[in-house]
Amino acid sequence: LELDLFPDQTVEQLAKKLQPGKKQSLANVWRKAGLEGAKAALVRELVAKSIWQDADQLAQKIKQLSITLSGFRPIEEAISCAGGVKREALSEQLQLKSNPQVFLCGEMLDWDAPTGGYLLTACFATGRAAGEGVHQFLSN
Repeated sequence: LELDLFPDQTVEQLAKKLQPGKKQSLANVWRKAGLEGAKAALVRELVAKSIWQDADQLAQKIKQLSITLSGFRPIEEAISCAGGVKREALSEQLQLKSNPQVFLCGEMLDWDAPTGGYLLTACFATGRAAGEGVHQFLSN
């Protein structure tokens, strides 16, 4: 698998941002370049530490980050993907606070759940709750 962590930038643009300034820590350089969080974790895991200080080589690696896939984890470890809309962004009826005409349910929500029955039950339950919210919204 090959990723481009900065698809909106060229290698040259990224290399320029990764050039260290005077007395700037590597962490600071990366943060200012936008290389933080999950992106930085991937780079730390997959790019040889010996090139972290070389802006040109590092930029090239970041634009073509190779991840070797060697197989699947056991089904017992399968889990619904994390991510999605956070609970704070929703009303009790699973309605977006920022756009009251949009209701969310299931894996659109930010949650983790084992795959299988629990995940399906939670998707059905939040689907019902969102549907009831839509009904209430349209009845007003």
